[in-house]
Amino acid sequence: MSSMSDRITSMVKSSDMSIRQLAKHLGVSNVSLSNWMRGETEPSEEGLLALCEFFSVTPAWVRYGDATAPGGQTIELDDGTIMIPRLSAEAHCGTPNDTNAQSSGAGVELIEFMGVTPEWANKYCPTAAKKSIHIITATGDSMEPTLFRGDTVVIDVSQKSVLEDGIYAVRIAGQVMVKRLQITLKGLVLLSDNPLYQPMSVCEGDNLEIIGRAYAGLHIKKL
Repeated sequence: MSSMSDRITSMVKSSDMSIRQLAKHLGVSNVSLSNWMRGETEPSEEGLLALCEFFSVTPAWVRYGDATAPGGQTIELDDGTIMIPRLSAEAHCGTPNDTNAQSSGAGVELIEFMGVTPEWANKYCPTAAKKSIHIITATGDSMEPTLFRGDTVVIDVSQKSVLEDGIYAVRIAGQVMVKRLQITLKGLVLLSDNPLYQPMSVCEGDNLEIIGRAYAGLHIKKL
């Protein structure tokens, strides 16, 4: 498995820029960038933010070589701002046999960062692991009016089990979805907030994977 320094070196080489030129774009010294490449030091949170934004990669990929790894998603700046990455991954609000649903998080890239205060994180993601949250996009209409097509969803990917009812990102039948999960005596039930969609019971052999718990939905309106 490659190290952080290997990944940074690979990014620098892919830029077709000199170390001095790239360091200037990143807002760091060329000495610092060289040290990151050699593994002598690691980027500061601000340096990591600059790398991610310039190369459209997630903090988790730079840190661990896994774009969706738990525990490596957010970046906390010196002023306390928490930078939450919005990823290119989508989660469908439909049914498992919907052919428009995405099958995995492969090839996930960074779209942008959303900067929030600790107060915002504590209000909207009170029990989430702050290092493990990222933002994905919801598609489909089965979770309306809670989530509309194109809304973004804040997911804590450290929560891999269902301990209480709530909205979760899940993978079932090879497809990533956002659903309301209810614990019953017979097992889990996937519920849609849109009354046009019927509840779906999770049966043995369905291979349901919990990707993470959803904490907040953000509606972005194009003007």
